[in-house]
Amino acid sequence: MPFLPSEAEETKLLINQQMKDVLVFHYLPILWYRHPIPNDVREFWYYQRPDILEYMQTAYKFLDIQLLPNAIIQELNKNPEFAINILAENNFPNIEKFKNQIAEEVLKETIKPIKADQLFINILSLNIFPFIAAPLFKGFLNLSNEDYQLMLENRKTEVAEFIINAIKV
Repeated sequence: MPFLPSEAEETKLLINQQMKDVLVFHYLPILWYRHPIPNDVREFWYYQRPDILEYMQTAYKFLDIQLLPNAIIQELNKNPEFAINILAENNFPNIEKFKNQIAEEVLKETIKPIKADQLFINILSLNIFPFIAAPLFKGFLNLSNEDYQLMLENRKTEVAEFIINAIKV
């Protein structure tokens, strides 16, 4: 990994029954917070070491770090069947139930008339796009990773309020 020497902690470890001086790195390399993890590393994790990818996705899920290989992201964008297969494997929520609930609420006039498909796309877009376009937004808004994470945290309530205000009667 591309660690800087300043990111290490000097310590001693027992290796082959001998105490050895070693450098220990506790976190991701600082470069990976500022620049993308190289695609060949992400491909290796995805195709050959899914255990590493799973660990990285779990341990660093709250950071804005691209862990999937570029080819997978591109495939998701151009091949809807690929996305459908992924959604089926992960027991993605059933859209039909959502459509029925929206139709019921429209009939009861508790929400404005809206097509459930459009509402679903709006909700997903408002939640997913800030992650996909993070580098673009950070550049336009001149935000550090920390400031962007704070903005994303605030969006949790902002998006919910926006959707509620958009559909309430």
